[in-house]
Amino acid sequence: MIKYIFKRFFFALFNVFFIMSSIFIFTLFISISQRMRFTPFFDRISIVWIQYKNYLNGIIKDWYWGRSHIAQGNVWYAVVPKIKITVIINLIAFFIYTIVGIILGIITAFHKNRPLDYLIGNVALLFNSLPSFILIFLLVILLGYTFKIFPPLHLSKIYGYKKYYLSYAIPMLALVLPQIGYICQLVRGEVSEIIKADYMLLVRVKGLSKFQGLMRHGFRNVLVAILPSLSTTFTSVITSSMFIERVSNIPGLALLFFESLIDERPDGFYLVPDIPLLVLVCGIYSLLIFGINFIIDVLYRVLDPSMKIGSKKI
Repeated sequence: MIKYIFKRFFFALFNVFFIMSSIFIFTLFISISQRMRFTPFFDRISIVWIQYKNYLNGIIKDWYWGRSHIAQGNVWYAVVPKIKITVIINLIAFFIYTIVGIILGIITAFHKNRPLDYLIGNVALLFNSLPSFILIFLLVILLGYTFKIFPPLHLSKIYGYKKYYLSYAIPMLALVLPQIGYICQLVRGEVSEIIKADYMLLVRVKGLSKFQGLMRHGFRNVLVAILPSLSTTFTSVITSSMFIERVSNIPGLALLFFESLIDERPDGFYLVPDIPLLVLVCGIYSLLIFGINFIIDVLYRVLDPSMKIGSKKI
C-alpha cells in the first residue's frame, strides 16, 4: 500500500512538472519565433533551452519563479495571495456537490418511481444538462437582478462581511448544481442495484431496514462506484471555475490566468503571454487537479484493495 501511494504521488508530481515545462517551452518558443522570424530554427531551440535551464535553476536555488510584467515583480508573490480564494471555492464546491449528490441519490433510490423520485430526477437532469458557463448567467439574472436574493457580482469586504460572503453564493451554485445532478443520477442507479442484491435480502431477514443495510453493508460499494466519476467532475469544476471567477470578478487565479494570456489594449486584444505568470498559474491548477485525483486514487484502493487503478489486473 505504501509503495502504491508513493507511486501515485510521484506520478502526480511528474505530471504537474511536465505540464508546467511544456507550457513554458511552447509559449516561449512561439514568443521567440514571433520576434525572431528570420533566426534559424535550431538557434531558436537553443535559446529556449538556455532560458528553460535558467528558469529551473532560479526555482531550485532561489525559489525565483521569474519576473512578471503584469505583477511588476516576482511572480510567486503575485500568485500566492490569489491561491487561497480559488482553492477554497473549488474544494467547498467539491464537498458540497459530493455530499448533496449522494444524499439525493439515496433518497431517489428509496423512492423509486414515486413523485419525489420524478421531481428530484427531473430537476437533477435539468441542471446536469446546463453547463456552468450558461447557468451562471441565468442565476445572475434571476437571483441577482430580478429577485435580488444574492449580489450579482463579487463584492469586497468594505461592503460588510455578510454581503461579501453572499456574493459567493451565485458562483458556488453555478459550480455545484450541474455536478449535484450528475452525482445524484449516478448514486440512484448504483443504490437501486445494491438494494436488490442477494446479500441485502439476507440483511433484511436479519431485521435491518433498507437504509440500515445500505449504510452498514452497501455504502462502501456506492463509494467505489462513484469515486472515478468524482475525479472527472472535479476537473470539470476547475475548468468551469476559471470562467465563473472571471465573469463574477472574483480575485482568484482565473483573473491572473486571463491577464497573463491576453493583453487588452485600446485597439483590441492581443495574445501576449506573460510566461512566468502563466506557467505558475497553470501549475497550481494542475497541482489542485492531480492532488484531488491522488486522494481519490488512494481512497479507491483503500475501499477496494482487490482492484488496481490503471492496471489490467483486477
